[in-house]
Amino acid sequence: MQYEAQPGTEDLRRIADSLEALAHIPEESASKLLSVARVELFDEKEEIYAEASEGRDFFFVLEGSIEATRQTPLGVQTVARLKAGDLCGEVSLIDGKPRSTGIRSTSAGRLLRFDIMGLGGLMQWDDEVENVILRIFCRSLADKIRQANAVMAEIMSAEGESERSAGGGPGRSREVDGERKKSLLRSHGLVHEDLEALKDLLKGEGYESGEVIFSEGDHSDTLYIVADGELRISRHLPGFGEEALAILGPGEVFGEMAWIDDSPRSADAIAHTGGCTVLGIGREALEGSLDSDRQRHNRFLKLICQVLARKIRQMNEQLVAYRTMAFF
Repeated sequence: MQYEAQPGTEDLRRIADSLEALAHIPEESASKLLSVARVELFDEKEEIYAEASEGRDFFFVLEGSIEATRQTPLGVQTVARLKAGDLCGEVSLIDGKPRSTGIRSTSAGRLLRFDIMGLGGLMQWDDEVENVILRIFCRSLADKIRQANAVMAEIMSAEGESERSAGGGPGRSREVDGERKKSLLRSHGLVHEDLEALKDLLKGEGYESGEVIFSEGDHSDTLYIVADGELRISRHLPGFGEEALAILGPGEVFGEMAWIDDSPRSADAIAHTGGCTVLGIGREALEGSLDSDRQRHNRFLKLICQVLARKIRQMNEQLVAYRTMAFF
């Protein structure tokens, strides 16, 4: 890629205003973010970065189109297509692991690259900038997961319908010890002050094996943590029935997608063999606790970003497997 002559402050601001994710952030935070950004040009069929490569910079697509790819036994497979306004590279920044996909262009265009060295300093010392970045990442990752779900359904679609689970609902109230709640939260890196603020807001609910906690398409803003037992996250594929996407155990977070973007549930959550106990907290109660403390809010957003990053990596693997199955 080639570097474009670094735009002036006004030009960078116009660039930022053209991106939905940056257009409405405070002017001061935008200026700080743009101070560690640069514009890069790419040609058609140019590699932006390779699968499994190291790298922590992330990019907004300004113009043109790119695709995320994976190497498979059937050759290079496309797992996602990105257009102007979309974000890439944030997963490795969040979890510190090698790139989960390769990124290459399908047409000439421009990227806005954010340098991790400068960005890391901003996030460390400026809570407001960190909050802006984490919110952008949460939204971007949630969008990608919903897109991946849609692609999976398209790949595996077939004529005919299979019986699916009924809609979910509240489970039976179940007491969970305060120390158990704090232990589950602590495992995600939350500190003492966070634990005390959140533990009394988390309400325990019990479900027997096969009972539905929520169904794809439900409208709910509750976020959950598994306290005991297991549950499965699955989707209903026409003509195939239930397809399990993940089995979750104690300490794992689910239901965060609806909390991020207020959209319908993207999958089913069903109590697995032996049943489960979950801890739920609604949007209003959660945000009331987080909004009173910016650092606590940021720690929680980091937790959600890490949950979403793990899901993206899992879904990339599943997309490759689905495409391979469809080929045969």
